Amino acid sequence: MNNKYDHIGKDKKKFVENMFDNISFKYDFFNRLTTFFIDQYWRNKFINKINLKKNSSVLDIATGTGDVVIQICNKYESTNGVGFDCSKNMLEIARNKSKTKKLDKIEYIHGYAESLPFNDNSFDIVTISFGIRNFNNYEKALDEINRVLKPEGSLAILEFCRQKNSIFQSLFSFYFNKIIPIIGKVLTGQKIFDYLPESVNNFFSLNELSKKINKHGFKTISSKNLTFGICSILISKKLTK
Repeated sequence: MNNKYDHIGKDKKKFVENMFDNISFKYDFFNRLTTFFIDQYWRNKFINKINLKKNSSVLDIATGTGDVVIQICNKYESTNGVGFDCSKNMLEIARNKSKTKKLDKIEYIHGYAESLPFNDNSFDIVTISFGIRNFNNYEKALDEINRVLKPEGSLAILEFCRQKNSIFQSLFSFYFNKIIPIIGKVLTGQKIFDYLPESVNNFFSLNELSKKINKHGFKTISSKNLTFGICSILISKKLTK
């Protein structure tokens, strides 16, 4: 496979940060337009799979413009949320969304998943929506996530995993690889939207992702494909030692 971009390492880390800073102003509109608003359905299904008790603490890594953590804290009013992302521009948009919705229990922090600035056993659940593909070191990130989760805490992931071959997915692959980069360039003037399909092609299948996570002190609780396998939900629990 000939790649245009780096998909591991420090170069990827800086590239991803700059990319999201540069496209932040059109990010939400791009998502709605290119998925025909199905991304909102995916996030709703994802959040409905998460069972939170009262006064739970949630860390939403790769929070972007805050859609997931805001929706969680809206649904579960006693929840304390942290939105965590490598892009300062995306975080600023998320903060403004929270202010508009008058949600004062969400804190937004800039940083990287491979080095989380939180104490051990701090969160009941860690969520990652369409972001784990962008980590530059999966092993370090998963170890850090395990560290900050409370005993038997949950890791919930919503992601585009590498697809299996099918007629529908072949059609979607053409749209994903050929059309979406053009739409992104028209909307933002940026030529980097071919990173999205390339990152998926270089990512894990749902089964491979589950196995990798389980090697870092987790056990798979549930997994589910959405919209003919375009994206997937994977929920794992931290194992107690």
